[in-house]
Amino acid sequence: MGVISAGGGSYRYVPTSQVDGAARLPYALTVLLENVLRCVADPDQRQRCAERIMAAARSGSAGDEVEFSPARVLFQDFTGVPAFVDFAEMREACARLGGDPEAINPQIPCDLVIDHSVIADVAGAPDALERNMRLEFERNAERYTFLKWAQSSFRNVSIVEPGLGICHQLNIERFAAGVMLSDAGEVVRDAAALSRAGRLDKAADARGRESTNAGVVATGAAVVGVEVASAPSDASAQAAASAGVGCDGASDTLPLAYFDTLVGTDSHTPTANGLGVLGWGVGGIEAEAAALGQPITILVPKVVGVRLVGRLAPAASAMDVALHFAQMLRAEGVVGCFVECFGPGLAGLSATQRTCIANMTPEYGSTCTLFPVDERTLEFLRLTGRSDAQCQLVRAYAQAQGLWHDPAEPERSYARVIEVDLSSIEPSASGPSRPHDRFLLRDARERFRAVCAERGLDCSLRVDVSLPTGDERLAHGTIALAAITSCTTAADPRMMLAAGLAARNAVRAGLAPKPWVKCVFAPGSHAGTVMLQRAGLMEALQRIGFHPCGFGCMSCIGNSGPIAQPLQQVSDRIELASVLSGNRNFEGRISPDVSQNYLMQPAAVIAYALAGTMDFDVCEGVLGHAPDGSPVRMADIMPDGDELDRVYARFVTAGAYEQGRRETAGGAGNWEALEAPAGSLFAWDDASTYVRRPPYFEGMGAHPAGCDAVCEARALAKLGDFITTDHISPAGSIALGTPAARYLQEHGVEARDFNTLGSRRGNHEVMMRGTFANVKLANELAPGKRGGWSFDFCEGTARPLFDVSERYRSEGVGMVVLAGCMYGSGSSRDWAAKGPKLLGVRAVLAKSFERIHRSNLVGMGIVPLQFLEGQGADELGLDGSERYTVEPIDFAAGLPSPREVAVRARRDDGEEVTFRATVRVDTPTEGRYLQHGGILPFVLRNLVEASR
Repeated sequence: MGVISAGGGSYRYVPTSQVDGAARLPYALTVLLENVLRCVADPDQRQRCAERIMAAARSGSAGDEVEFSPARVLFQDFTGVPAFVDFAEMREACARLGGDPEAINPQIPCDLVIDHSVIADVAGAPDALERNMRLEFERNAERYTFLKWAQSSFRNVSIVEPGLGICHQLNIERFAAGVMLSDAGEVVRDAAALSRAGRLDKAADARGRESTNAGVVATGAAVVGVEVASAPSDASAQAAASAGVGCDGASDTLPLAYFDTLVGTDSHTPTANGLGVLGWGVGGIEAEAAALGQPITILVPKVVGVRLVGRLAPAASAMDVALHFAQMLRAEGVVGCFVECFGPGLAGLSATQRTCIANMTPEYGSTCTLFPVDERTLEFLRLTGRSDAQCQLVRAYAQAQGLWHDPAEPERSYARVIEVDLSSIEPSASGPSRPHDRFLLRDARERFRAVCAERGLDCSLRVDVSLPTGDERLAHGTIALAAITSCTTAADPRMMLAAGLAARNAVRAGLAPKPWVKCVFAPGSHAGTVMLQRAGLMEALQRIGFHPCGFGCMSCIGNSGPIAQPLQQVSDRIELASVLSGNRNFEGRISPDVSQNYLMQPAAVIAYALAGTMDFDVCEGVLGHAPDGSPVRMADIMPDGDELDRVYARFVTAGAYEQGRRETAGGAGNWEALEAPAGSLFAWDDASTYVRRPPYFEGMGAHPAGCDAVCEARALAKLGDFITTDHISPAGSIALGTPAARYLQEHGVEARDFNTLGSRRGNHEVMMRGTFANVKLANELAPGKRGGWSFDFCEGTARPLFDVSERYRSEGVGMVVLAGCMYGSGSSRDWAAKGPKLLGVRAVLAKSFERIHRSNLVGMGIVPLQFLEGQGADELGLDGSERYTVEPIDFAAGLPSPREVAVRARRDDGEEVTFRATVRVDTPTEGRYLQHGGILPFVLRNLVEASR
C-alpha cells in the first residue's frame, strides 16, 4: 500500500508500479490493473487477473477473463426506471425465498438522471420550455413518483430531477471526480469534503510515508506488494482490505484513494473517458448487478492507440473529429477493443472536445476511448467547481499511477497504433442512417443525391404543400427537423458558442429558417445556456427559432415530437430529412416521418435550417439575401476562429458553470409536489400503466434449473445486417393499431396519452408488445410489411409479431431469431434482451453481435449463437420456416460445453439442414448466469444466501 500527499492531505492507495512492467501498460489497462489489485478478494484470483492483464498487454491481443468492480453506476431514466423496478421486485422475491429484503440495495454510488423523457412537443416558441416541462410531468407522474420512492428507500442513490440536463454532460460537469475516496464508511468525490470535516488531519504524522509490504502476489516475473489491513466499513475500503491490501499502523486511518471508474446504462457513458475516467456502457441488467456489488467480468481487451498530431483548423470542430473517428475506427475494426489517445496533438484539444470524441465510441464498436489526464483535464475540473484540493489529488494520483500524459515518455504497449493528423480534419457530416457513414460537408449535396439514386428517388419530383405561411413545392430531402441537441456536442461550449455566433450573423443578414423546418434546441445543461446568455447570443438563436425547449436528449433519443402536419401528410411521397448535432441517426430513430438523418456540428445545423433542404450546396450556395440585396452564403455566417477564441476565453468561466448548477428549468416545484410512498417494499398499483411488478422471478426456486433447451423452436424473426437495439426495442412513439396501443386502450389510456415506449419501460406488458415494433424494421418472414409483423406458421398468415409469439408460447413452442452482422448495434438497451425473453425467444443466431447486446442476451438467459465464418441464414438456405433444434449445452462448469454446437433446421417436408454455430458465452461467469437463467436470478440467489 502506498501513500501520497496532495492538497494538504495524505491518502493511501494501491500502487500499480509494484507490478514489473506496469509503466508500459496502456492507460486503460493501468486503471484495470489497479481495480483488480484493490477489489478482487480471493488472492489466487487476484493473481490470475493481474497476470492476464500483463500477458494481454505484452502480446497485444485480447486476454482472458478478469473482474472489474466499477466505483459507481450512472443511470438515465429510460433504463433507470426498469432497473429500480427490478430492484423493488428483487426485494419481494428475496423475502419470499427467506432472505432479508434490505439486502437488495446498491452497494456503490448510483446517479440517475431523468433526461430521456422530455419531448419536443413544442418548439420554436418562447414558452416551449415551460410547456414541455408541464407536459413531461403530466405524462410521467407515475414514473417519477416511483423514482422518488426509490431515492428514499435505497441507499447510495442520487436522483437528478427533470430539467437539469443530459446524464453524460452532468456526469462530466458534476459527478466525475477523477479520483474517488473512501473513508469511515463514506464514499467521497472531492477531497475538500474530508478537509472540511477535519478528517485529513487525523493521520498527519503519516504524510509522505510509504508502508511496508507484508505479503506478495506473484505476477509472472513481477511482484506486487500488498498487506492485510483491518476492514473499514465502507464498500471501497472493504474491497481493498478483503483483497489483502492494507497499510501499516501509521497510515491505516488515511482515506483510500482509487480511480474514478463507472459503468452506465447508456452506450455513450464513455463520454467521461475524455476526463481520464474509465467507463463504458452496459445493459441495464449488468448495471443492476454491478450496483448490487457483483463484479463485471470482461475479457482483457486488445488496446488500440491513436496517436494525435497537429492541431485543429479554425473551421473544424470536435464533432468533425468524432465523425472522423467513427468512420476510421469502424473501418479499422475495433469492436470490443479499448481505444486510447495520446501524442503531441492531445494538448491542443480541450477536455470537452475530448469528451465529444469519446462520446462517439459506441458508433465504431469499441468499449471505450480513453484520454489520459493532463493540464487540460485539471483546467476543466477547476472550471466546473472541483476544489483545489481535489485537483491536486487528481494530479498526484495520476502521476503516481501512470495515468498522467507526458508526450516525451516512451510509447505504451499497444496492439497497434493509428496516427491522426488533426490539422487534416475538415467540416463533416454523416448519414443518412449510420454515424460512421461520414462525408465532407462540402460534398453533402453529392452525397444526398447518391443516396437518392441508390433508393431510386427522382430528385426532380415536387409535391404541393400548404403551410400557414403559404403554399410550397417541396422535394426529396426537405428538412423537417433541425436539432441542436445531444450530449455529443452540447457539452463542448466551443461548438455551442459557434452556433450562437452563426445565429447572430444570420440575424444580422436578415435570414430565417424555412417555415417548414422544426427547430429544436435542447441544451445539455444550464451551463451552456448561461454562457450563451452572457455572450449575448441567446437572443439571436431565439430570433431564428432556436428557443430552448428542454434540457434532455430529445431528438437524439427520438423525442423530437411531431413535425409540421403538412409534412407528415406527404412523408409517404417524398423522403424528408433531419439535421442534428447528435450521435445517432439510425433508421426510424429520430422521427417515424423522417427517412434521412444527418449528423453535424451545431453551426452547420443552423445553416441547413436556413437552406431548408439537403439538395443544396451548403458551402457555396446562397442561403438568402441581406437587406442590401447581397447574397449570403454559409461562409458569411460562420464565425472566424479568432472571434470564437475571444468569446470562449471571456465567457467559458467557472462562474458560468456555477450559475448553471444553481439554475433549474422550472421542474423543482413539480418534483417536490410529488408524493411518494414510504417503506422498503414498493406499494404496487395494479391499475398503473407505467410501473408494474415484473415477472422475472415468478416460480424461481432457491437453486438453478439450468438454461432452457432449444428444441423444435420456431423463428420469430429473420433479419438482415446492422439490426440495432432501436429496431428490437424502439423508444419512440406508440402507433395506433399496434399491440402496445391496443393494450393501453384496453386499460383506459387514450391515444393522446400514449407517451413513448421509452417512458413505458417500467411496464413489461407494454414493452413485450413493443418488441421488434420499430416502424422501419423489415422482418423477412413478413415480406411487404414494416414494423412489428411476423408469420404465423400455425395459421399460415402474417400477423402482428406479438400475437404470433403468444400463439407459440401458448402451445409451448420455443422461439429463435435469425440475424446478420452486428446484431444489436446501438444503445445499451436492456429491453432489447428483456423483450425477446418475455416473448419466449431462447436463442439468437447471428453472423456477429454487438458487445453490449450480446452481454444483455446472456444476462436475460438467451443463448447467443454465432454462425461460423462465411455462413449465415441465407448462405445455408434458411428461410425461417424451419423448426430449430440446438445440441444441448452444459453450463455447469461455467464455459459452455461444447463451445461449438450442432444446429438442426427441419423443414415441414422433413428435409433437414444441419450446421454448426459458436456459443458466444465468452467467460465462465457468463456461463454461470445462463445456468441460473440470467444474471438477476444469479445475483438474487447469492444475496438471499448471504442475508440468511
